[in-house]
Amino acid sequence: MKRIVVGITGASGSIYAVKLLEALTAFNVEIHLIFSDTADDVVKYETGLSCRDLAARVKELITEKKLPSALILHDNSSLFASPASGSFRTEGMIIIPCTMACAGRIASCSGSLLLERAADVTLKEGRKLCIVARETPLNKIHLKNLTLLSDAGAVIFPAMPSFYGKPESIDDLVNSFVSRVLDFYGFTTDKYREWST
Repeated sequence: MKRIVVGITGASGSIYAVKLLEALTAFNVEIHLIFSDTADDVVKYETGLSCRDLAARVKELITEKKLPSALILHDNSSLFASPASGSFRTEGMIIIPCTMACAGRIASCSGSLLLERAADVTLKEGRKLCIVARETPLNKIHLKNLTLLSDAGAVIFPAMPSFYGKPESIDDLVNSFVSRVLDFYGFTTDKYREWST
């Protein structure tokens, strides 16, 4: 079973994380979920669910539908958790959404929590790190930090949905964007629509 680490920070746009976790359950993948304290507040405010409720809901979905996936929730304060070590093999990490503060701590290697350490490990091991940046407008410090991350091997996925698929709802926009992120890791969903003429 493949493994992927998913981090949720306190940026607005937690619906992206919800839809990503739901979509990942359809694949043969072990999801390692880490969320920040602020993420818990924002997810609750935007969706009505705490991050622990979200994790429980995803686990129920896996069980009820007998899906080929698994979800493991990690405490962000535990640097003894498996994603803190490079010897723990994964397909990479997705931080969705990612605050500029979190991006800055990763870029400067100054993070002291599991989410940032897992991102650092992902970069040092040469694995895929996807930063779903959620801020606007971006100041020069944001841009410098994102450039540092890109130079280190991260891929910056600004939370910018496309419109060529003629979305009819917010769900369509979110699912289309999440499908692009998942496709980067080789997980293709039926929501992925490539451009053709």
